[in-house]
Amino acid sequence: MVTLRTLGAIACALSIVLSACTSKQGGDNETSEDGEWKPMDDFHMIMAESFHPFRDSADLGPAKANADAMVVAAETWLNAPIPEKVNNDEIKGKLQELKDETVAFAMISKTNDDAATGVSLTKLHDLFHGLQEEWYGGHEEHHEHH
Repeated sequence: MVTLRTLGAIACALSIVLSACTSKQGGDNETSEDGEWKPMDDFHMIMAESFHPFRDSADLGPAKANADAMVVAAETWLNAPIPEKVNNDEIKGKLQELKDETVAFAMISKTNDDAATGVSLTKLHDLFHGLQEEWYGGHEEHHEHH
């Protein structure tokens, strides 16, 4: 009997934990509790891993390796719900442009033209930062990638 009670208590606790973890899925999954825009943050991580080696030492290897992942992240971001504070046609257009430019970058990155790859990566980076500045209100510097 004690084992059955213990199992019941564990099942109840797991049910509560799972309910708490999934409660945000049904509605407002566009931003986290701390106000972050998850698809932007996901793209940011890939961009940071790709752009900094290029900026710091002209190393395009990580960017080329991450090109397809950037396309997926940009498409995911484009198709994700847009938080109310930036839900407008300008942002939608910039997200579409970012997605289009990631596709272009992925194609260019498969060539042996490192100069064109670097130019495309830099353009993509600048587009990303434009979106990020819109999110943060353009008042703060958020150019550091972690």
